[in-house]
Amino acid sequence: MPSTTGNSDTLYIRTGVQQFLFARYDHVKATSLDFCKFPCRTGISANANMHDALRKVPLAHESYHQVNVSVTGDVTLVPLNEFDDEDAEDLYFYNLPEGRNRKHVYFDMLPRLNAMMLFAIDKDLEHTILETFPQATFHAAQMPLVLHWRSLAASGEGHIFVGWQEGRLTVCAFRNRELDLLNSYKVDNVGNALYYTLALARQWGIRPQEDHVWLCGEAGPCENLRGQLSTYLQHVAMLQPAEEYSPHIVPYLKDITYDMLALLFRAY
Repeated sequence: MPSTTGNSDTLYIRTGVQQFLFARYDHVKATSLDFCKFPCRTGISANANMHDALRKVPLAHESYHQVNVSVTGDVTLVPLNEFDDEDAEDLYFYNLPEGRNRKHVYFDMLPRLNAMMLFAIDKDLEHTILETFPQATFHAAQMPLVLHWRSLAASGEGHIFVGWQEGRLTVCAFRNRELDLLNSYKVDNVGNALYYTLALARQWGIRPQEDHVWLCGEAGPCENLRGQLSTYLQHVAMLQPAEEYSPHIVPYLKDITYDMLALLFRAY
């Protein structure tokens, strides 16, 4: 789809499993968006796909002051007052031990939530991005998502937010706008997604008559999950990006993931 070139000097890259997303958005000229999705080939590594993308995506051939890379994958939370950056790697791999020698651990602060979000990126993929963009910084794709969800949570109420994207379910619970639980799961069908969502809701102590469950992400899977959850819970609904964002963004909604929408258009 044609887009209008903005004058922003920041490139945004999202490293998904099925596709990479590249975007440039000018927050001052709010109608300006450059956007490209690059489908990843199966059977080759994320690093090989990124080499291919950086050769072929026109947005990658321009100069930028900043390059912001959203990393998808598993995250773990640490209370802010118990966090020491020297322990980040040990904390992450204690909870998520797979691939310690192949990953580099980073962390994001979650403002107003008193937590640090730890995440990791494949070292080869990181190296390829930094070869082209030495100024690149990395953050968890879930970070703007969780901050956006908190902004939607009403004071005095309980909310569970569920994001389903590229075979990964992120489930987050707030009560009185305080973050209580966050977990992510690999899912390949609505039955798995239903099980994980209800299990977290039960662990959290959901009040079926009062608390709300909100779904976002890929429309088809989320609608199926909404129907299943409505059998067990009273207040289940879909978040509607077309109602949350400016009308000029609507044509891109089917291509931009919900977490990247939050990053680009809420400017977290």
